[in-house]
Amino acid sequence: IWRYTTHFFLCYWKKIRGIVMSDTYRKRFELPLGVQEWFSNEIDTKGKSALIAAKWWKRECAEKLGSGDWDDTWPSPNEHGGEFVHRSTLPLHYVVGRMSPFYIERLLKKDNSRAIWAIYFGPYTSNARGSTRTGVAQGGAIATVFDIMTAQLAAEYINGAHTPTTQIVVNLKRPTRPIPGVFRSECWVAADTGKRILLKGELSDGNGNITCTCEFTVARVKKKSKL
Repeated sequence: IWRYTTHFFLCYWKKIRGIVMSDTYRKRFELPLGVQEWFSNEIDTKGKSALIAAKWWKRECAEKLGSGDWDDTWPSPNEHGGEFVHRSTLPLHYVVGRMSPFYIERLLKKDNSRAIWAIYFGPYTSNARGSTRTGVAQGGAIATVFDIMTAQLAAEYINGAHTPTTQIVVNLKRPTRPIPGVFRSECWVAADTGKRILLKGELSDGNGNITCTCEFTVARVKKKSKL
């Protein structure tokens, strides 16, 4: 009994400590109000409007959600309901945190084997060499989208376990443009060998014109028992 009681209090303490530390870091790295407003107005508001105007995304949502096999709410809830408000959900994340240059909405297949994202690439995702034009989507920006998308899908696929990326292959087939612009990214579990999971993905304009593809391998890390 003592063993299980100790384990319970240790888990409870770690949870409380995690909440306190999370709040501390959240406040420590809080962005100035003007910067927050810029991201809200120039990325999130414009991105949401662009996604609403994208006929292919409206059609995709209606088709997938109507089938009953897909969902638009992910297991990590937030104060905004079904929307993936990544700035508040993952504030310090390099790709989708407070300073994310993207606005993202998502669909997830209920068996966690496939995901589709509609992504607004803001002006700071470009490879612009001057100040007069935005250019095309920068390769690193594309790779980071593939990275988090495949890693999150893999984590859901194996029930929330840790899934570090071990190999990344991104093929840039043609320029991704215009920037700013809305793009469709889809990834799926291609193979599961036990210790490794292979995921594949593609980025397109939403109308079948694929600009990039990827293959990601992630490791399956088993959780160590505390008992």
